Amino acid sequence: MAIGPWAMKTVCGYPADEIISSIQKCIRRGMSDEALFFVTEANASGLGAWVWRRLMITASEDVGLADPQAAVIVNSLYQISLVLFAHAKTVKKVGDKMLWPSLPLLEAAWYLSRAPKSRELAAAECTLIITRHHGELVPVADWAKDQHIASGRAMGRGGLHFGDPSFGKDGGGWIENHVEIDGDVWSKRFHEVWPPVPYSGRGLL
Repeated sequence: MAIGPWAMKTVCGYPADEIISSIQKCIRRGMSDEALFFVTEANASGLGAWVWRRLMITASEDVGLADPQAAVIVNSLYQISLVLFAHAKTVKKVGDKMLWPSLPLLEAAWYLSRAPKSRELAAAECTLIITRHHGELVPVADWAKDQHIASGRAMGRGGLHFGDPSFGKDGGGWIENHVEIDGDVWSKRFHEVWPPVPYSGRGLL
């Protein structure tokens, strides 16, 4: 009977699940040296793929919005590992498991250890699971019912309703936290030519 990876022992005798858990806990505490040790032990034991999955989870769960680039960096290092795998002349193995290129793994773990942390989204997820279970639901606002969905089309709403600046926050095209790009030349031009000639072939009605 095949043994599950969580029940394995590493090359130095650690339970595999404890090693993986230690990696994430050390990263949470900013203990980069210890995180690197456990990553090295896990990878040398053929658990590199498991480490990568846990690092991806950690990037979202523990670093999150404090450093949104963390997930991008971890994924990029993972992609580098895949390229190195693809072009390796030989692939080292322990038993039937491949050893991943070590440096991208170590870089990802080190980066996450030193990164600022925020578990706000993890807290949000848990909170929303609980509140939804208790029936605390958010209604769909009228401004979300535009020509892109059935209820909006049933109300006769089209591009004119979506794009008309006069609707303000009641229109489907309204955005907050607007950032001006190059003086917003095209937005100004758009307001100059609005409203369009009623011509459905242009997709505006």
